[in-house]
Amino acid sequence: MRASMIPLRRRAWLALSLGIGLLFGHAASAITVTASPTTCASIAGIGTVAWSNPARAISSNNSYATATVDGTTTRYLQCTGYNFAIPTGATINGITVSVERRSNRITDGGSKDAAMRVVKAGVIGATDRSTATTYTTADVIEAHGGAADLWGDAWTPAQINAANFGAAFAAIKANAAGASHTISVDHVRITIDYSFAPGSYSVTASPTNCASIAGIGTVGWTNPARAISSNNSYATATVDGTTTRYLRCLGYNFAIPTGASINGVTVNVERKSNRTTNGGSQDAAMRLVKAGVIGTTDRSTTTIYTTADVVEAHGGVSDL
Repeated sequence: MRASMIPLRRRAWLALSLGIGLLFGHAASAITVTASPTTCASIAGIGTVAWSNPARAISSNNSYATATVDGTTTRYLQCTGYNFAIPTGATINGITVSVERRSNRITDGGSKDAAMRVVKAGVIGATDRSTATTYTTADVIEAHGGAADLWGDAWTPAQINAANFGAAFAAIKANAAGASHTISVDHVRITIDYSFAPGSYSVTASPTNCASIAGIGTVGWTNPARAISSNNSYATATVDGTTTRYLRCLGYNFAIPTGASINGVTVNVERKSNRTTNGGSQDAAMRLVKAGVIGTTDRSTTTIYTTADVVEAHGGVSDL
């Protein structure tokens, strides 16, 4: 999915951000989606031993968050920002947190989980799914929770999709005898199991990548990556009898269930101009990107941009 812009007859700068909405229909079924965090941090609330390099737990790449324990317990390794995009109307059935971890030793009773909890609205929950498994010296991925485990709570798609949803993990070496153990965590991923009743559903997402791309005008976009969110930080282009290049945005990370029927696509462009004089500025093109290729169907409008931010929809719930 993606979007584009714009001409002018007078010098002006244009600013925008982009989002896409999909409407799809689906029969009753269960869906499973898995995601990695974008943020991990060492958080107080249980033990005293801080995690070194906690951000390294965001992906499985043999680069580790570590903590050394010896009759002690770590702080929470809290990971959030999973960027789920579960549609409104879905029923959340279960949450599984999979921790990829190891210890450098197995002696003196070994090291184990101290806590395994989920984070809801930024708050670490009370339900604990830690296990008594002794860590080995090789990476092992251990699942906590399950496809029908809601961790003692009720959940909405919005709560799962929120940036402050996640997981909090801690480890312990209970026995102070012998050498210390260094715990290494490579990855903390979360799997959500959810289902739909039959019907139509809409889901909206923002891009993770925007770039200035050739294919229409000649004026490049400055700071195109700023169009990934609505935060008053803008991608800009200055035009004067000229047209911009495409502002192409990708990486919306939709999680549409297999078997769903796509009914429509809407691209919402939040934009403004610093002037409205001399005929104003307006869309030059508004197209979708499929398999990396900019399509030929155009949904640009003749709306003149104002000097205040306006979100304009292109396409619609039944427009493919």
